[in-house]
Amino acid sequence: QLDFENAPGYSLETRYDPGVPRYWAQTEVPYEVLATVCAPVNADSGIGPAVKIKAYLQGSPKVSDETILSTMVKHVYDLDATTENLENEMNPGEIWAVPINIMNGGNGPDRYDMRITEIADSNGIAQPWNVEIFRSDMSELERDENQTVMVHVKTPNQVAAGEYQVTISVFSEELNFFCLIFLFCLLLIS
Repeated sequence: QLDFENAPGYSLETRYDPGVPRYWAQTEVPYEVLATVCAPVNADSGIGPAVKIKAYLQGSPKVSDETILSTMVKHVYDLDATTENLENEMNPGEIWAVPINIMNGGNGPDRYDMRITEIADSNGIAQPWNVEIFRSDMSELERDENQTVMVHVKTPNQVAAGEYQVTISVFSEELNFFCLIFLFCLLLIS
């Protein structure tokens, strides 16, 4: 979109119309014309298409000037983590293998990491459990790409029956962006 607010012959009706002839009475006097370029919703991040703006003298198309505007589409980071089972009944000493699907919903590639944010009982008291994240399963995700990362939650051999929550954070390494996934364990004493 072009905005001719500062150009000669400006009116509210013709402000954004590039097809309206404009009378430039003074030569060698520059006027600022504002060009607004919007990226499509599905545009990839990075250098976008160039936009050429050309003006010519009415009646003499050989007398013209042009400029090329380059565009840069901002990188939008959007990770999502899901798993089929958020709850599991376990006995002390058992291992729960949890496949977590990580989806890159952003408009460009993203590297990420996963961390254990919290392991707590139903009273919010921290618990010393062994949780293993298989980082060898992780790699940079391209746009609209997903991958599954295995996480093993091992309950201690000596632990009281009850409900426990394991919180795993998925962090973008490119930006201060993260999402959380909550796993609930119900321990049964057999």
